[in-house]
Amino acid sequence: MNQSAEPPLERGAHRVLLVDDEAKLRESLAEGLRQEQWEVVTAANGTEALQSVRAREFDLLVLDWMLPDVDGMEVLRRVRADSPQLPVLMITARGGHADQVVAFQNGATDYLMKPFAFEDLVARCRALLAPAVRANS
Repeated sequence: MNQSAEPPLERGAHRVLLVDDEAKLRESLAEGLRQEQWEVVTAANGTEALQSVRAREFDLLVLDWMLPDVDGMEVLRRVRADSPQLPVLMITARGGHADQVVAFQNGATDYLMKPFAFEDLVARCRALLAPAVRANS
């Protein structure tokens, strides 16, 4: 048996990659998303995010823009090159209209400004995951 094979997800479960360099926020969000019965993998920087995306399949990427090594926008561009269908929710303190335009031009599916209510994050994640649910029905 191949030890590196991904375990199958339960029907209806989703695999989410959450990328944020703020440890407390990352862990708090991850715990909340796990309560939604989603499998959550976390990454603290762009390099970890890219390694995770290459190693596993995800249903959603929740991605901070301002990361300490490879910034979120560069992660987004690289992910789009390999996984054009993966929904990407940008979460960032960059709230200017021009920033949002840049994010969408580079392939973001949605954009949420920090600080945000956790309920807003969950609602947007559910909306982005809905097509995957319909496809698996």
